[in-house]
Amino acid sequence: MAPPRPRAKPAPAVPQPSFTTQVFPSALTDQPTPDSTLQSALEQARQRGGAAVADMPVGIIAINDGTSRPVALLGADDEHYSASALKICAQYAAYELLFVLRDMSNQLGASGRAASFLDIAQRCINPIIEAKYKTIGAFNGMDRKHGLPTLHEIFVAKDGSAGVEVNFATAYRAHQGEMIVNSEDTDAMDCVHSLGYGYIGGALVEAGFFDPHSNIGLWLGSDYSSHKSGWPYFSIATQTTGDRSAGAAASVRQLLRFQWLFRERKFPRQTGSPIDMKDDLDAAAGMSWLNRASVTNFDVERCKIGLGDTNMMSECGVLVHRSTGRRLVFAWQNVLANNRNIDAVAGVFNDTLRTYLGVP
Repeated sequence: MAPPRPRAKPAPAVPQPSFTTQVFPSALTDQPTPDSTLQSALEQARQRGGAAVADMPVGIIAINDGTSRPVALLGADDEHYSASALKICAQYAAYELLFVLRDMSNQLGASGRAASFLDIAQRCINPIIEAKYKTIGAFNGMDRKHGLPTLHEIFVAKDGSAGVEVNFATAYRAHQGEMIVNSEDTDAMDCVHSLGYGYIGGALVEAGFFDPHSNIGLWLGSDYSSHKSGWPYFSIATQTTGDRSAGAAASVRQLLRFQWLFRERKFPRQTGSPIDMKDDLDAAAGMSWLNRASVTNFDVERCKIGLGDTNMMSECGVLVHRSTGRRLVFAWQNVLANNRNIDAVAGVFNDTLRTYLGVP
């Protein structure tokens, strides 16, 4: 009887690089300052606006010279279905993830190799993202398929002179642009599927845009496919008539705060870097509800709109007062879509600016 063959020795394990990269953003602590003059102007303007806007959650931050950032809010923490307005969350998460990969590449330096980089990064970030989304109650029962990003669908890596260079894949960047500028749902679905709900939600929680205990803030647990893709929706309770739970919801406080922090370049991982989302949001101004109003004393220069299944409008962005050139960040929600109501919403901002700035 022949002696048994010796077993082949297993190949030595390829060492996994160790990274110090922070996979999720740090909490953004900057807050605007409540201002009684602006608050009074906003309250009076909404009262004069009539029934269409009587319960409209609305907020405005004045971008003054220096460091003063007065804010006024009504219905600040009412959570409402805001539909496509929440597509900014997917865009934000994608840019955060791009920073993560670029930081990992910088740590590898010239030793990095494009052929293996995305696979290495995927193995490193998956356990961190999974651990985070499992702490978010509204994601209860979510599996890895729907919770984790697929890096090869989002990014391309190539070898450069100093190491691996990471950028958005051409197809993914096109989906991003269509998702924000033209608010295309199919493109939003592709972006959400590639990112995974878990990374989007984890980034929003860690940055301070969503409170997982109260379920108030910016929430995206929808892929915008109207349940046709086979992906589950993870919904939270809202106060929107006809949509008491939604997979794309927000409070006006956090919609306003997101646009303000972005406008002021307060996202730490955005400042001083080539990463910038503003081109898409600026181009989306052509979709603005407020720019369709009959009479305004301002122009919207940056925005993201939403239109819910029950025909309720939302919008957040930056407007410019024509007479003074002053910029103000704004957000509003939950107004039934028709031309008369668009004029009523615009009237609230017209009156607020007229009173607060003291000029037409």
